[in-house]
Amino acid sequence: MSVRIILDTNIWVSYFIGRNSDEVALTILNNNLTVFSCSELEDEVVDVLGRAKFKKLIRLDIERYLLF
Repeated sequence: MSVRIILDTNIWVSYFIGRNSDEVALTILNNNLTVFSCSELEDEVVDVLGRAKFKKLIRLDIERYLLF
């Protein structure tokens, strides 16, 4: 049985900019976790990734991260 989780914006942003990306992915895969989201969380991720200090750290359009 899969455990359902929601990851905080901080975790997603760290994952997208490459910090702890292996750890997050391995934790999800190794523990058979199902990750859920909501529109409010997605809006917050878009807001944070759109900030100047993060724009230089991401390589793709923000929409591509949301598709992930």
